[in-house]
Amino acid sequence: MNAATREIAGATYKAVRFAEHGDEGIDGATAVREVWPGETRSIPAPAIANSLPYQFTWHGGSVYGMPETFRHALPLRMFTARAAIVVGHDGALEFENGLFHQDSTAFLKPHVLSSFFRRQDDRLWVRSAPEAVALPDKYFLGFNAEWRNYGHVLTDVLPILYFYKSELMREGYKLVVPPLPEAGVHDQLIELLEIDREQLYAMPNDRVRFNDLSFTTAISLWSQTGLLNIAADALIDRALARADDRAQARQPAEKLLYLSRQDATTRRLLHEPGLIKRLERLGFEVVLCSQLSLEEQILLFQQAEMVVGPHGAALVNLLFCRPGARALELFPEYCVQPHYRGLAAWRKLQYGYLVGTSFEHENSRVVQDSWGNDFVIDEDLVIETVAGMLASRSSARAATINLGEQPEPRPAVRSITTSVDAGSPPGEYLVSDEKITFGNFDIHLLNGDNSRDFVDRDDVFFMAKNTAYIDGYQELKDDFRSRSLAVRTILEIGIFRGGSAPFLHRLFNAERVVCVDRMPGPVIPLENYRKQHPNVITSRYGINQADRTANEPDDRNRIFHAHRSRGR
Repeated sequence: MNAATREIAGATYKAVRFAEHGDEGIDGATAVREVWPGETRSIPAPAIANSLPYQFTWHGGSVYGMPETFRHALPLRMFTARAAIVVGHDGALEFENGLFHQDSTAFLKPHVLSSFFRRQDDRLWVRSAPEAVALPDKYFLGFNAEWRNYGHVLTDVLPILYFYKSELMREGYKLVVPPLPEAGVHDQLIELLEIDREQLYAMPNDRVRFNDLSFTTAISLWSQTGLLNIAADALIDRALARADDRAQARQPAEKLLYLSRQDATTRRLLHEPGLIKRLERLGFEVVLCSQLSLEEQILLFQQAEMVVGPHGAALVNLLFCRPGARALELFPEYCVQPHYRGLAAWRKLQYGYLVGTSFEHENSRVVQDSWGNDFVIDEDLVIETVAGMLASRSSARAATINLGEQPEPRPAVRSITTSVDAGSPPGEYLVSDEKITFGNFDIHLLNGDNSRDFVDRDDVFFMAKNTAYIDGYQELKDDFRSRSLAVRTILEIGIFRGGSAPFLHRLFNAERVVCVDRMPGPVIPLENYRKQHPNVITSRYGINQADRTANEPDDRNRIFHAHRSRGR
């Protein structure tokens, strides 16, 4: 064994290395056509949101922002690779040169026993195994590792299946699919899109080499393609045409749907029965989407006037709602992200979201990268919001038209008067999309997905907040000022790269800023700032705010005092 190979659980694994991927192509594959051009879509402001307007969350080390415009979707391109290997049901693509296509590994599940992949020492490893060779032909890769996930199949795979049906099927390509009928959503998509089953290649859980294999650049809810709208409309048309009762299928959209996660193991709403009773009094019906076929879900959501539900795959059915329908998404606080907001914008829906909390749940362990916490949410706020969104029924057509409007552009750099340091005279800060500047002190801001650029840098300050967050904090400060209140102590939960502490200190002229994080420290930029302001900044690492036994009483009292200090 050498550094590139190792033994794991009695089997030989090799380290995964990735092919270079640039604007001109991929090392190991040749670009052959552009399927769909790149584009940027507008995302209107939410109709309702009970957090700062552009909340974000962590998952897998990435920050998901709530941008004002949908992230630029790269052009959807088709590539061809010679003698490439598809690695089992993982769907990962290894080129003839031994390098992997990185996009094809995005959703791997190395913890699953049947996977060819394992993760150790922050590296990805693939198990060595004999290769099978597919019969000579032209093949097109039609799945990824999330082929069991309803939401991912519809957003990541539906557009490329539609492309295959529209162009490649008649050109004689074989479609490489996961095992059918185990891959139920794929099976139903193939049926509804009328893909010729004689041209399917059901992928075994083996390493299979293809002499001529084509694939496209990756698609996801976060970086989508305009083909998604076209493919969704094609599915709707096909489902309506197949409906037994054509008149019922085309009736007005008047259903009010609540999407329950009672059969899920994550992100469960802990008081859901009580909320359901109140929603039922408003005319809502409870839906368990996992018990419905794809076709049944298409027809049901075509009749939806409003959809309410916790974040989860069932909300991908917003694809099948009619323009002007309303959607209200319910989040745990560390799972707020823009995927379905973007989808609603693409489908011209009226969208809002409410954020609950896991803190009241005694057994919860709330951490920044906990994507699946069970949670509670203010029932009165949900009911009030639902009633308000339904009250605008008569203006649905106007809402549909307005949803496509571009937001008014903001100046690239804005100058705002504030106090730079406690006790200093008022000054100005400058804010742009890239940074906020207090005098000669810069803090870099979240801009798209630039967080990775700052993760390992100790020489600059960065905070995972964008300009909309700055506006929100300025409004909060103005509100305090209008009531003659001054911020005294601030508790910052989550340190990341340390930029929020100096930002909050300088913006609010706070006497104390207490920063806590569950991750071990230290964070060098924050510690450098703390040394300059030892009586203001307190940093505490390795603390989970949901664990009441984690801290010594004195430390805990200091933190709780900071939490309760609202002003004076």
